[in-house]
Amino acid sequence: MGRRDNVPGRGPTPLILSGKEVDALYRTLGAVQSAFDSAVPPVPWTLTGGSVLGAIRSESILFCDDDIDLAIIGREHLERGRDILRSLEGTTYAIAGGRNGLCWDRLRPVSSSGVWIDVFLLVQYESIDELRHALETKRNGSPQDEEIIEAAIAPCLDSSLSSSSSSSSWPIYQFGEMQTHGCGLAIQLWPREIIPSNELPFRKDGRFGPLRNIPLPGMPLRYLTRAFGMDCFSVYYVSTLHEQYRNGAKGQGTSEGQGVVSKKEALLDEHYIPLMPSRVNERVFSSHDRSALEIKLGDMAAEEGLLLVPTCTSSSSSSSSISFSADKNRTVDKEEEEAAQISLLLNQLERQVAQALGASLDIYTPLFANDDSTNMESLLLSSSLKGKNVLVCSNGSVGEKWQINLATTTQQCKHGANTQCHSYRLGWGIPFHPTSIVDAAIQLNCDAVFCVHYEHPCTIENDITGIARCCANSNILCFVDCTDSFGMDEDLRLKDHDDDDDDDDDDDDD
Repeated sequence: MGRRDNVPGRGPTPLILSGKEVDALYRTLGAVQSAFDSAVPPVPWTLTGGSVLGAIRSESILFCDDDIDLAIIGREHLERGRDILRSLEGTTYAIAGGRNGLCWDRLRPVSSSGVWIDVFLLVQYESIDELRHALETKRNGSPQDEEIIEAAIAPCLDSSLSSSSSSSSWPIYQFGEMQTHGCGLAIQLWPREIIPSNELPFRKDGRFGPLRNIPLPGMPLRYLTRAFGMDCFSVYYVSTLHEQYRNGAKGQGTSEGQGVVSKKEALLDEHYIPLMPSRVNERVFSSHDRSALEIKLGDMAAEEGLLLVPTCTSSSSSSSSISFSADKNRTVDKEEEEAAQISLLLNQLERQVAQALGASLDIYTPLFANDDSTNMESLLLSSSLKGKNVLVCSNGSVGEKWQINLATTTQQCKHGANTQCHSYRLGWGIPFHPTSIVDAAIQLNCDAVFCVHYEHPCTIENDITGIARCCANSNILCFVDCTDSFGMDEDLRLKDHDDDDDDDDDDDDD
């Protein structure tokens, strides 16, 4: 991995690929780039998915990846692009469908047929109804489950999509049909890999190993943090789809609604260095590393109008899986003044809430109207959370915002000193299992669990009664965001009343 002054370095050791396979993938992508760009007119295309992450994080194939993902942009260019790819020398091309059951095309280098470039189609959907229609039918022709449809379209309903500019986010680019009843699976597997109109046009300045001027989404930082989370520059994981293939499930299709995430690990300094071809004469010099990426992320965030800047640090952060920097233009005097005002309001509020609900004041949590930084600080002012290890759970966009905002507030606000936030993430719309949450909290030595009752973008109601009972049984505090729970029927009883039935019979109607 060392770099000599006169020879370009090879970069980190690939986790899955051999040197020969790395070489074959770069050569094949270079041939695709040349063929598409020289066509008359050119075929519009872009890297997508994990390959976009590689182009930004290490400016190469990810050391933990085993393929390249690209997409032809626009249905009107699909067949012409396919004809070009079929004619590439030294490759074989398989269209969607067939024995492996994929709903995207696959281009393989003959010299290393065990690796490939997955070829998708990106099309524009004019409305949420049009996107829903693309998901309505399973690949066998039967109607799709409504729960799967709702989970797949939920990221397109997130209000953050419209924050990148004042213009509308619609139409939105998402995966398109490449075979009969085929695009729904790709959208289900990667529902967050969307490109709204206010993040266009596509750019052509990507670096990818020895290749230059590779097309990317127009705002790659927004695209990546939306698709992979704020921690995608500090941790890595191997997709379960890739693990299935490595474990011999080459001919098995993917079931609809199946998850694709595996365990995350912290990135090392060497993982930020570009993965270059094994052949010295095919490499190029690069100064890219962790430090260079930190600077680039700040510049990209400013260019894209992002307030929160992802960073490459994980172990030094008070958050176990989310870390980022943000603007700190706040004086100590102003922070002290705000803290005093919030404390006064909370003292008044706790008594009013306790009186209305007939609750004790042993432990209380203030109510919140939204998730801005002031509300985060007010939560940390509560003696119930200060100095605690907190497991923040998410299975939708609301929980993810809590993870991000609580993590950054513990770093910026001195009221969050000694408070550590650990993230417990499931896919959007996947229900929490109370015992699994508590097991994770115990494993991480957490004193408290924080979760959301109703994830309105995913329309999923979490079992807060079950979570609260499991927490109580393990002497763990339980905090719940019930902002969107008004009107829902939830009888939350933390105490087991079986032993008190004789004493409480007369009070059942209270």
